[in-house]
Amino acid sequence: MKRVKFISIFIFVLSSTFVCTLLPYPILSKYTNVNSTHMSQINNYFESEITNNSTEKQTILNLNWFKDIDSLLCCNKKYEVIDLNTKTIFNIVRIGGKNHADVIVYNQNDEIYKQEWRCHPVLVKLNENAYLPAAFISYKHGYNSHYCLHFNGSKTDGTNTADENAQKCVKYAQKHGLKLLENI
Repeated sequence: MKRVKFISIFIFVLSSTFVCTLLPYPILSKYTNVNSTHMSQINNYFESEITNNSTEKQTILNLNWFKDIDSLLCCNKKYEVIDLNTKTIFNIVRIGGKNHADVIVYNQNDEIYKQEWRCHPVLVKLNENAYLPAAFISYKHGYNSHYCLHFNGSKTDGTNTADENAQKCVKYAQKHGLKLLENI
């Protein structure tokens, strides 16, 4: 009986090792759908985060929510947001979200907007030189009283389609963000 158990465990370990060498992690990873342009932008983001050289040119990354941003924006991490219309700067924390980012304002005592369902073109700061264009929906809702942050290609939860106003704000932030950053 002990010999049969030993042989079973040995075969399991041997077959697991064999499968793991044939199917390494990157093949099974959701990062494999990132094209070379986006991979270059992501690599540049991480390199500039390490070097933190403020003389580098600022850039707005043109990434897609489902392909890139969802896995790039970590939950429970603080991000700086810059409203391009009001020039308001505040911090948010991503708490979840599947079709878009669900966020809370870092200092929950801060009321940054009136409680109204409006889109605001914003930039989410990844580091000193890299930003993501987004749309901040200024209405707290849900059981955890969160805001929604939409990006290129993101969708609403209720309709599972892109919010036209949010996508317009994202495009506005993409097009005019760098110029508006100069005045902040």
